[in-house]
This record gives sequence, C-alpha cells and structure tokens, in this order.
Amino acid sequence: MKKLPFIILTVIMLLSLCSCGGVESTVKSLDDIQGKAVGTLRDTAAVNTAAKFSDNVQVYDSAGAMLDDLRSGTLDCAIVSSMSAKEIKSGQRGIKLLGESITGALSYAVAKENADLRDKLTDAIAQREEDKTIESIIKGYADGEGRTYSPQLDPQQTEHKLTLAFRPDCYPYAYTDEEGETVGIDVDITYALCDSLGVGLELVPAQQDNITELVLYGRVSFACGGLTDDGSGSDTVDYTQPYTYMTDSVITRK
Repeated sequence: MKKLPFIILTVIMLLSLCSCGGVESTVKSLDDIQGKAVGTLRDTAAVNTAAKFSDNVQVYDSAGAMLDDLRSGTLDCAIVSSMSAKEIKSGQRGIKLLGESITGALSYAVAKENADLRDKLTDAIAQREEDKTIESIIKGYADGEGRTYSPQLDPQQTEHKLTLAFRPDCYPYAYTDEEGETVGIDVDITYALCDSLGVGLELVPAQQDNITELVLYGRVSFACGGLTDDGSGSDTVDYTQPYTYMTDSVITRK
C-alpha cells in the first residue's frame, strides 16, 4: 500500500507534462524565423516566401505530415498561404497562427528598354482595380470558387500578343485545374490586363531562378510569379506597380 502514493504522484506528473503541450515554441515573432527549420506545402507560393526567411526549408506534400512534424519539434514553424491557412484550423491540437503575417507586393517584370509596355500594364492595372475585376478574381479563389474570369481574346486570333513567363504549380497564383486549364490569380489577372490592352496572351512556364532572365534576353514580353520590386533587379529589369498583394501565414506550436 506504501507504493500507492508514489504511483499517484507519478501519474499526476505525467499528466502535468502532457498538459504543457510538449515541445516549447521557438518562434514568437517573424524575427525568430531566420535560420529556423521551416515547413511549407509543395506547389504553393509559400515555398518561395519560406526560402526568403530560412535556408532550412522542408517541403511537404500534405498539411497533416507538416503539422505532425511541427508538433514534435522537427519544425520550428510552418509558412503557408493565407488561403491554405483557412483550411488549417488554428484550434487544432498543439498549433496556432502567429499574430503577424507576411505581406509582399507582387509586380510584373519588364525589360528596361520596354518602358512603353511597363506603362501600358500599369495603366491597365489601375483600370482593372477601378472596375473591381482584380478584386473579383482574387475573391473567387479565396472563396474556393476558382476561376471567375473568362479570357476574352484568343492569342491565335489576335493581331498582337504578349508572352508571359510565369511560375507553374504555384497555388493559388498559377496551377492546373481539374479540366487541365492553367488558372490562378496571376494568370487570370494577366488575362484581364491583356483584354484591356486588346492583345492576346501566351503563357510560358518558367523556373523561379531564371524567370527575369527570360525578360532580360527578350524571350518573353514580361514575367510574374512572386516578383517584388525590392530594388535588387533595378539594373536589369523594371517593375510595374503592384497588381496584387501576397499574404502568407505563419503557424507555430502553442
């Protein structure tokens, strides 16, 4: 009978440890992410965002596996698009959304010698913002409807066309839907701009590390895909005004 108090005390201690949530969170703010183990989801724009914050990025095919590694301490945090974050409830066991989010302005890259195209795109962006077309496109993807804008001009039947280098497999900005169509926020906004300009659009899939080079060497008219006018490309390409803003969320342990 003397062993009973000891057994009860042991059980109480174990329960106390379990209730503490296990591994302590190592990310309390965006400043803590640098150099940490960061998880993200494959084929999403957040992969590029995570790479800007840390050299230690692990890419996952499923949110479940990523969250399990976050809870266990294999990851310090996870970075996902805000649209993906809606599907990952912050109330799930042991995780929460960080109060701070990551926001970046997305622009088109245009060759410096093609200032006329840059200005025309900037004017078209302003027009499509005013008539709420861009807002409607983004809302369609945010609400899970997918494509809500139908391109009006066929590049094969127009006198003039523009070629766009873009990042494929980058949900929700550019990806292939169930019908095999290339869709997404970047894609549909660009179609809307080209419709305003009265030109057709041809899509040219490209890798992130050489996307601006295609513009620089004249292989495409312009490019998009997580491109931000941070001044780093000022010697090689120009940027339009932002056509939308990308927001990513950070998930940490509780």
